[in-house]
Amino acid sequence: MRKRLFLLAVFAVLFPAIANAESFQYWLGHCSANAPAARDASQKPLEATVDGNTIHFVQTLNTYCSTASENFSLSHKIIGNVIQITETFDAKTVAQCTCPISISGIISDLKSGGYRVRFYFDNKYTEKKDLIGQFNAVIK
Repeated sequence: MRKRLFLLAVFAVLFPAIANAESFQYWLGHCSANAPAARDASQKPLEATVDGNTIHFVQTLNTYCSTASENFSLSHKIIGNVIQITETFDAKTVAQCTCPISISGIISDLKSGGYRVRFYFDNKYTEKKDLIGQFNAVIK
């Protein structure tokens, strides 16, 4: 048992990025005129909760009707106590309409501490990157 604990401790020291790596997953809904944001403009576009060492987020994003999984993706990076989530729309043409899509995701296995979570929309079509939302989260 001691040998196993020793090996785990050595692994954590030699490979900290792997031993303390966070996990990021997201899901995209379909563009829908019946989505809540289309009916209720007062709805919050971004909501987040913390459960243990995991941040859950749900967002309604009004964007191009042509947004689909093949031209829209999310990525993340952590710099100090800032978690940056970038939503990238990458298409050469767009539909001349907008509709809300639902985005949900989790960032898990985070170290304890306070985090500032920032969401950016990187529009490759217009070549603009904008901060679209942010919140604070505390992992205990």
